[in-house]
Amino acid sequence: MRKRWMVGAVVGLMALPAWAQFESGSDGSDGDLDITENTIIELDRALTGAWDTPIPPENEGQGIYDPLRWAAVFKYKTITIRPGVIVTFKNHPKNPPVVWLAQGDVIIDGAVSVAGQPGHANNLPNYRLPGPGGFEGGLGGPGQQNGFPGLGPGGASSFDSGGSYGTGGQGPNAGEVYGNVAIVPLIGGSGGGGDQSPSGYTGGGTGGGAILIASSTKISLNVFNEGVFADGGDAGSVSRLGGGGGSGGGIRLLANEVSGAGRLSASGGNGYLTDGGKGRIRVEAPVIRLTQPSDPPYTIEFSPGPVFPPAGAPTLKAVKLGKKKLPADPDAGITTTDLEISAEAATLYIEATNIPLPPPPQKITVKVYVIEALGERRELESTPLEDAGRGKLTAERLIDPLPTGRFEIQLMANWVNPEP
Repeated sequence: MRKRWMVGAVVGLMALPAWAQFESGSDGSDGDLDITENTIIELDRALTGAWDTPIPPENEGQGIYDPLRWAAVFKYKTITIRPGVIVTFKNHPKNPPVVWLAQGDVIIDGAVSVAGQPGHANNLPNYRLPGPGGFEGGLGGPGQQNGFPGLGPGGASSFDSGGSYGTGGQGPNAGEVYGNVAIVPLIGGSGGGGDQSPSGYTGGGTGGGAILIASSTKISLNVFNEGVFADGGDAGSVSRLGGGGGSGGGIRLLANEVSGAGRLSASGGNGYLTDGGKGRIRVEAPVIRLTQPSDPPYTIEFSPGPVFPPAGAPTLKAVKLGKKKLPADPDAGITTTDLEISAEAATLYIEATNIPLPPPPQKITVKVYVIEALGERRELESTPLEDAGRGKLTAERLIDPLPTGRFEIQLMANWVNPEP
């Protein structure tokens, strides 16, 4: 069983003075990245530790996985992607988003892709990989008309709907829109529902991943129809009954200047009748000279915010299911196992920090998604968050009945920060 938890609030960003130079935070210990041929960057080779720990010379270019930030971070001197080549990624076991930090220029003349894969082909029921930081599409299989649900906070409940993220997927059973325009925290898209019609079955499209690229100087996207892509995956079949498309993922660019004619795309994947929703794109720079529209349209911030959520940012996590503790850093993939439990029902215990409680009678509850690999998608509601002292808030939710097979638990909370 895998658990993923996310914060669904709008996190306040610390604005920089208009005259301040943005610094990416890179120490250059991953060296220069110069891509001259199609390349797969293997995120599973990353060291584990705090993102600002220098990379040893023998591990240059491998990056570092920071469990607290849930990010695979690369700290380059410069980044150059040559024309006509594409950079893709092999997912890390924890499936974090990708963060590229550069001391100098980032020049993208080719393509950088964290796009999701299409759903599995007809009658081959296995999960396909989402982009880094995204979520799987639902399985297809014989015998049930409604199909199995897509994964992620915006996963579709059945085959007739696409995954959601920045916008809702098509279809009556699409998941809800989540996240925020700041793309903080950095997170990818959700999966479409799988098809289980009696005439055949194919998987839903996977969610696009998420990538943040930051430069202490400039980011140049120079070639028309090349650029950065976080598109959702297509359903396993789009010409016959074949499930819903995965939603687009997230792209966030930060620099002192972002310019060029290249593309930024986080579109939803195609489904048979129900496409996935669009992802989120944000550009933060005092000077923005992009000449090609993005899909979806990017939001703008002229004073770049911090790369990572600032100290004291909200957190939300599940800590126990019944009497068993849950891992702080769960594995990715519903086929992995973080915890085994043999019970018909169990209470999920939730902890949160730095979430402002509203004055009574208002309250904040946590949405608890229980998604079965070969079953249904349930949305439950926790008890209201309460102050437990020592800076912690707690809530709980009885899950009755517990699924008997593999399943995921995902959390989401929404609130409005009080006015300063």
